[in-house]
Amino acid sequence: MIQILPKRTLLPKRKPHKIRAPFKKILIVLLTVQGLWCLSENVTLSNNISATNPNIVLISIDTLRADYLGCYGYSRAYTPNIDRLSNQGILMHRTICSIPHTTPSHASILTGLYPKHHGSRDNAYPIQPDIMTLPEYLADYGYASAGFASHFLLSPKCSRLNKGFDHYDVPLRPNYMTFTDQNGNSAIISNKFVPAPEIVAKVRQWLPESRQPFFLFIHFYDCHRPHRTQPPFKLMDLPGSYGREVALVDQAVGHILSALEESTTLPTYVHLVADHGESLGEHNYRGHGTHLYFPSLEVPWIIGGLKTQLPKSITTNLAKTIDITPTILHMADANANTSFDGENILDAASSKTQYAMSESASCYSSETGKRIRSVRNDHYTLIYGPASGIRELYDETNDPAELKNLFNMKHEIVTDLLAALEVWHSDDPGVDNKPENELEPEILTELRSLGYVLESSD
Repeated sequence: MIQILPKRTLLPKRKPHKIRAPFKKILIVLLTVQGLWCLSENVTLSNNISATNPNIVLISIDTLRADYLGCYGYSRAYTPNIDRLSNQGILMHRTICSIPHTTPSHASILTGLYPKHHGSRDNAYPIQPDIMTLPEYLADYGYASAGFASHFLLSPKCSRLNKGFDHYDVPLRPNYMTFTDQNGNSAIISNKFVPAPEIVAKVRQWLPESRQPFFLFIHFYDCHRPHRTQPPFKLMDLPGSYGREVALVDQAVGHILSALEESTTLPTYVHLVADHGESLGEHNYRGHGTHLYFPSLEVPWIIGGLKTQLPKSITTNLAKTIDITPTILHMADANANTSFDGENILDAASSKTQYAMSESASCYSSETGKRIRSVRNDHYTLIYGPASGIRELYDETNDPAELKNLFNMKHEIVTDLLAALEVWHSDDPGVDNKPENELEPEILTELRSLGYVLESSD
């Protein structure tokens, strides 16, 4: 079945409820420009994967919205490298993250589990010690592994996501730098992350020494707020500082792809994803974490092939970031002998996704009972937080900007989605895997500056 994608409204320099620059109908655009795309609900790769275990690369771009990429139809984007990667393989037209926070969302990406099952439900809350990670599964099939993360929220203490990696490079705590603005004013500010060019340099240094096949995890944090205009993109006609940061990371992706083409001898599959998106004014909100509207939850997922060929296609079924680990294991021909919350999204025989579930987080305040949850199917999104007075239903086909609340108008749909949410919630232990020790004051200050620490209302 061919599914035409709905228009997605982009609002650079947004004003509430004022729609600008409508998102293109992806399939029409790509069919017109490329002419060679295969449209399908699923893509089966069993006949396309080499008998030799391929290299697997997972690039996660923190806070990247899918609708700010050219390959997802945005005409003002400057993302030639990401677009080129999508032109070499498979594009998931709609992927939903499990939670819009860096630590728990990456935990879901690297375990195939929802936060309720891996234990990390907020930033700096590590996964449970007995939870297996993707590199641990791949190690059983002879894979070397390395991870290069750019933020301390993915450090061993804050996430425990170093499990299984032969080499794991990540800042262990916040550090500081001198920042000079366009007027020449200097200030000491928090440099919360390793900039993209430094991550690229670290990867370039590791690649020639690596054993193949390998699993390589790369994390870029440059799109995260506070959004700063970056050279050499200051003078380009791009949508604000956020759009320029996306362009900067795209440049880094291009350097990574070039390094892989130079260094690898095996077929290499590159997955490009994001942990969550970013609200840029929609619903009078900027940021992510506390709201579950589309700008925070919809992320890109692109699978490209280097030194191999993938069927050039758009997968129109609903995907989830918890599907990434099972899908990668399938592409690596690795049998995990375990059950995941996610599934291999590329296998038409096994893919049974009907709903995508997400949750907010509020573990740093006394209001953890006010966590909001959402459930999405192909047409509707239910956002539900009764303790916070939130009961919202949106028609994603006819109201992609999520402006008209239909909760009191579509009773059958609300009943169906509430039932799905209740089933999903039924095995939720309702507890969080809090850090073994209290977070250091410096880390708490950093989280507060990012808007992640919610002050108690008591």
